[in-house]
Amino acid sequence: MYSNTQNYILSLRQDLQITEGLEETIYFHSSTQSYLFKGFSNGIRKVVEILKTGGGSEEALSEIILQEDGEIGFPRFYYYLQRFMNLGLICHSVLIGPDVLATYIPFSPGHSFQHTKLDMNSRYILSRFAYIRREGRQSVLESPLAHARIVLAHWQASAVINLMADACSCQKLQQHLPRLSEHDLERFLGFLLHAGMIEEVDWDSINPEEHNEVLQQWEFHDLLYHARSRMGRHDQPVGGTYRFRDKISPLPASKLPMSRERSQLYKPDMEKLSEQDYPFTLVLEERKSVREYADQEISAKQLGEFLYRCARIKHLHKANPAAGALYDVSQRPYPGGGACHELEIYLCINKCHDLEPGLYHYAPDHHVLEKLSGLTEDTEALLKDCSYSAGLKDLPPISIHIAARFQRVAWKYQSIAYSLILKNTGVLYQTMYLVATAMDLAPTALGSGNADLLCRAAGLNYLEESAVGEFILGNKRVK
Repeated sequence: MYSNTQNYILSLRQDLQITEGLEETIYFHSSTQSYLFKGFSNGIRKVVEILKTGGGSEEALSEIILQEDGEIGFPRFYYYLQRFMNLGLICHSVLIGPDVLATYIPFSPGHSFQHTKLDMNSRYILSRFAYIRREGRQSVLESPLAHARIVLAHWQASAVINLMADACSCQKLQQHLPRLSEHDLERFLGFLLHAGMIEEVDWDSINPEEHNEVLQQWEFHDLLYHARSRMGRHDQPVGGTYRFRDKISPLPASKLPMSRERSQLYKPDMEKLSEQDYPFTLVLEERKSVREYADQEISAKQLGEFLYRCARIKHLHKANPAAGALYDVSQRPYPGGGACHELEIYLCINKCHDLEPGLYHYAPDHHVLEKLSGLTEDTEALLKDCSYSAGLKDLPPISIHIAARFQRVAWKYQSIAYSLILKNTGVLYQTMYLVATAMDLAPTALGSGNADLLCRAAGLNYLEESAVGEFILGNKRVK
């Protein structure tokens, strides 16, 4: 670290790479940002080197400018320093003795840190959206409300966070942590306040979040998921980064057979259907959830047509890295991000003509059902779970459980992998609705289900493949 006697230092973000171009241009770039700068003096070049290799206080950096460029260099120095801050490139660290207490790391341009004067007699409380996680060997404080994260480098910084689970003043914090000077504590709390990690409360311990009708209606995990699967409130790479290329082999487009007990399903004549099927507009207008079922059981033939029209593999394209195709892809009746098609279909059969009750897996490559088990305690629990979710009096004829092979998508996509999976689940829901409507069946999509139940019933690893959607299917009762 750059030698100085100050307790507050500035540094460049560690993920930035700095390269020199033609005509004295310098590039700052990371996985998500790229900036070009011109006109750096010798002093500013030395300042940039120090900012990159550990940092220094503003006073110490000013001394370098004075030595290298003279007083005439100060306007340019402060111009670039402020520009770096505005672009979110500068980290701010407060020290406790020789050690770093905490570091404020911005990641959104336009949200640079501004020093905030705190009232030492006021009370502050931790936001319910703030959370601590491990990143490498560091403890990091983050929030989906924030445009920065804070590295808790010293145990006393973590202790402050723990104490602020209840509203407390700076004076109270100092009573518990006497090694923290008022100045150091004010700096650190300024980080927290500016980042939105803490809020000032009134003397009734009411904080602004509790008055905010919009924030009241956000669950912690929903807001975090929204922030991390969109750009703007994190600095992680987004999109098809192929981060596991040459490290982990991608999953195949379709699963290996799960059972030797396989039933070939009926394949409809698609040309004939294209001539005789309901008009598309009528299907769209008539689509709705139907929860009343005919006494006549849905047949294996109907189920075969339904699955063929919804989810079969129409074309399979094998990987060809030399041609830029890094993994197997397939085309199916419904769209899928990157043609990964990570979704798997399991069917819990309660009543279906020509099919025994039990749990089945649909193999879309061969259009067959693979029987995994008969009606067991777990499969009956799956049916009951769907019945309860749909508000049915009896068990549904067939419950369809949509699982995702998560790594099939995560191998290519970063930050948005789970977001894509849920979008793909939604379009499969719609495809199932439209096909069921065209076939005059009774479809119902469900809002939630028990992923662990399917894992137990089908012998799946929860972290490798588990349920992301449920759907009920039967014959429609004619009124």
